[in-house]
Amino acid sequence: MHPDLSFNEIIKLDRKVEQTNYSFNSNLNWDFENGDRLALNLLYGESDPPAKLFREITDYNGSIPAVSYERERIPSEAYNWEIGGDYERNFNNGAKYKFLFIVNDKVGDTTRERFNFLKLGDVENKNLFLDTSGGYQEKIVRTSYTWNVAQDQGLELGIEGAQTTQDSALLLGLPLGGNPSSRHGGLTAVNLPNAISTVEEIRYEGFAVHNWRINPRMSLESSLVAEYSEIEQTGDIYNKRDFDFLKPKFDFRYDISNSTQFRFTLEKDVSQLTFTDFSANTNERDEDQDTIAGNPEIKQQQSWRYTTYLDYRLPNDGGVINARLFYYDFEDDIGRIDISPSLSQLESMNGNVGDGKVVGLNVNASIRLAMVNLPQALVTAGFLVQDSKIFDPLIDDHRKVVPFDRGSFNVGFRHDVSRWGLNYGINYSDRIDGNRAFWDIDNIFYMGSPSNLMTFVEKSGWRGLTFRLEIINMRDHVRKTERRRYAGYFRDDVLKEIERFYTTDGVRYTFKVRGTF
Repeated sequence: MHPDLSFNEIIKLDRKVEQTNYSFNSNLNWDFENGDRLALNLLYGESDPPAKLFREITDYNGSIPAVSYERERIPSEAYNWEIGGDYERNFNNGAKYKFLFIVNDKVGDTTRERFNFLKLGDVENKNLFLDTSGGYQEKIVRTSYTWNVAQDQGLELGIEGAQTTQDSALLLGLPLGGNPSSRHGGLTAVNLPNAISTVEEIRYEGFAVHNWRINPRMSLESSLVAEYSEIEQTGDIYNKRDFDFLKPKFDFRYDISNSTQFRFTLEKDVSQLTFTDFSANTNERDEDQDTIAGNPEIKQQQSWRYTTYLDYRLPNDGGVINARLFYYDFEDDIGRIDISPSLSQLESMNGNVGDGKVVGLNVNASIRLAMVNLPQALVTAGFLVQDSKIFDPLIDDHRKVVPFDRGSFNVGFRHDVSRWGLNYGINYSDRIDGNRAFWDIDNIFYMGSPSNLMTFVEKSGWRGLTFRLEIINMRDHVRKTERRRYAGYFRDDVLKEIERFYTTDGVRYTFKVRGTF
């Protein structure tokens, strides 16, 4: 719609995804006579989710409405594997030595080709080719030694090393009239800055964990992690940076009574960077913007987190009620930053925007229905309310800290019928309206509440297999979102267009078979 709410265009969109997933997991465990333990884990998975998309576009800006069409084909494939293991040695004096390792690899490739035409059956003209490919690998080794340093006190010292590598490539082809490129779907190749990239992080952590049983009702766990990392980016751009952090944590627990426990934690948190932010990537949230620039200078988000817990257990194993009150103080929060080459060509990318604060309350309850002679039936409920605030220079105003929106709630019921090996239940979840918004340099996107009513029934026993039927989105929920686009900077408040999206995925039926052998 135009700013006066008159129609600009209506787009009817139909998306079909034919997704097939294969996964294999294996766990091998050895328990030795001397008390040692060795475990190995293996995972392999494949995903083949090709998609097709069809748009019918009705333009209301002429004397009469004009209809045109777009079609997209989006072949995609991915696979991943992981091998891990851990070894534990127990000594006669109560000391313990641990060693673990993880090696994994993820590879994915997606191609998006778009065609437009004026009438069904007409010749289709390709107007977009967008190919993304990448690989992500991790190698982690961790070792530690734990022993009792005094009565009711234990100490764990250890070190961890990790190598993380991500390779990414982005190819963009447009019908610009230049030399056609076979690598770009027969269209003209568009030179994207920072489109080919390899990011490697070498990280070392030394850590110490101290456990102290102060008395039968109080305990304190304190830890200190010293992290050093080196991040190197090669490809279209070369950059190399070093980081070091100290991350303390304190966890105090007090058993007020046999049924009530109080807990308080204080910790310094340093987020792991998303390596896709380092190089050019696709913009999945905005169909009018195919790619988004990468930022080789992005830094980790840091925060101090203060959390208070209160747990209460109902008599006779009747259930649990717990509450969590938290306050987070963020530094170098990540959002969009301005990299516009000119006032007539606005552009943004992910970067560090400043400091923010979050406060919230989360309450959950699970109650057994023994009072109505259904001790194997469980009712659950929970709600989350929170508020956050950060000043964003891009919009020259305060906004919420993403993803800490206004909150959510959920209710559920589950009944286990042990004699039949059967359980069934129903769950409903929703967010508080007016929840989450994403701010960009020239637009703001309001996400709707993705409510979901789901029911399931599960049966086990035949040949050791478990069968589960799920019906998801039973209410056929229509998700409503809105994007407001502005002429020039968002902060100048010159509204250009309003886009309202109404989307439904329909009711989804899922049947799962699970077995261990």
